[in-house]
Amino acid sequence: MKVELDKKALVDLVSGTSPNYDLFENPLVKLCGTFNGSHGTWSWNKHELETCSEEQLYDLYKLCRSSWS
Repeated sequence: MKVELDKKALVDLVSGTSPNYDLFENPLVKLCGTFNGSHGTWSWNKHELETCSEEQLYDLYKLCRSSWS
């Protein structure tokens, strides 16, 4: 299947994921989000995501998706 996504769709795709703990120190992951240890939740910084290139967003999505395997 081939799907074409624009930048907004890629931001939404990444926003629907979260990285495993192992990725928290990855430079791209660390730049674009934060972990709230007291609540145990990950939050993306939408402004930072919007400054990423489409390639970076796709790489970020693939990192998060594969981090749970």
